[in-house]
Amino acid sequence: MQNSGKTIHVKLWALLAIFIVPFIISLFLYVYHANFNFKTTNHGELLTPPLPASEWVANDGKKTWQIVFVPVDCTTAQSENIMFSLHQLRLILGKDLDRVSLTLATKKMCLLPDVHDFRKVRMSDELYVQLQTLKPEQPVENSIYLVDPEGNLFMYYSSTTNPMNVLKDLKHLLEVSQIG
Repeated sequence: MQNSGKTIHVKLWALLAIFIVPFIISLFLYVYHANFNFKTTNHGELLTPPLPASEWVANDGKKTWQIVFVPVDCTTAQSENIMFSLHQLRLILGKDLDRVSLTLATKKMCLLPDVHDFRKVRMSDELYVQLQTLKPEQPVENSIYLVDPEGNLFMYYSSTTNPMNVLKDLKHLLEVSQIG
């Protein structure tokens, strides 16, 4: 009889360990997550917390994901190349093409004709300052930003980023997203 009592205690401890050990490990990782560098799958840099960028959201009532490009000057060849690459990136999305829109955000309005399906908006001084203070080492100009359908700016890329990396992130977002 004592032998069966020991097996019950062993089974009880094993059962407790099965439930308690993962809880303790997850609690430890939650509290000390900043000490670990887990590999992420995104190529852009996440902004935490996301910035409200409702001024970039179109007023047509259609909620879409947005690729926002902030050029230094709209007329430079580099800006034109980036805009063309982003336009091509949007076309590659195929059936998800309507879920993504392109926006050109500038401090002063560009005098370009409608090119590459970009909607042109003027960036407010407040948002510009927020972007500058967020990442002082990253210039606001010549950057590419992703904005969710709710108007939150949540990820950015430098202008030297390979557009295929933006495409990979965007495809992943569209695959898992139920909005936009």
